[in-house]
Amino acid sequence: LTDRTFEVTAARLARGEYLVNSVAGCLACHSEPDWDAPGFPIRPGTEGGGYNWADEDLPWMTASNITPDTTVGIGGLSDDQVARAIREGIHRSGRALFPIMPYGQYKYMSDEDLASIVVYLRTLTPLATNLPPTEIPFPLNRLINNVPEPITEPVPEPDRSNRVEYGGYLVRLGVCRDCHTPMDAQGNSIAALDLSGGNIFTGPFGRVSSVNITPDPSGIPYYDEQVFVTM
Repeated sequence: LTDRTFEVTAARLARGEYLVNSVAGCLACHSEPDWDAPGFPIRPGTEGGGYNWADEDLPWMTASNITPDTTVGIGGLSDDQVARAIREGIHRSGRALFPIMPYGQYKYMSDEDLASIVVYLRTLTPLATNLPPTEIPFPLNRLINNVPEPITEPVPEPDRSNRVEYGGYLVRLGVCRDCHTPMDAQGNSIAALDLSGGNIFTGPFGRVSSVNITPDPSGIPYYDEQVFVTM
């Protein structure tokens, strides 16, 4: 950990709002979903207050409170503690975060986007939600200890003028692969089947499979820009 702080600027607040609420989807995991509403939107008043994943058959896992509350949120944490959790997967207590928190993808996040997210999270309404702490069962709590990786070099901004490069960057921040790339028996993504779908998810929504989002005929070769936007 360092003593670095992130300066609050209008540009960072705007970029952070975009990433947190859209691409990175932070609030989708760290808020309470309304399972009775179409599309399962965030239940108003719970934004960033944390969420226990019992409905997804993971009762031992809680997505942390990421509001600025000083008791159970990030209000008492340094900027670098928050940054380390996002990109390196280290909890404030020093334990490894369960990798459903996609720090394996967020490690590619640029330093500037990281700063923007931290700056924006501190503007959320503080919520003092009372949720059970994460208690990762054995042996998972040991097996994940080698997953976090330190960020030792600056991570530059992507070239936004290169649409393929920038698109690949957004795909990482959007964690598309974690849902849309099949996994082997050990839970590792199968690189040869990148983004081809087939992962099974269960929850209050039933049992669903992620779709193929490659240009293969079984995927989405017919999508134009408007279909992408609508989806």
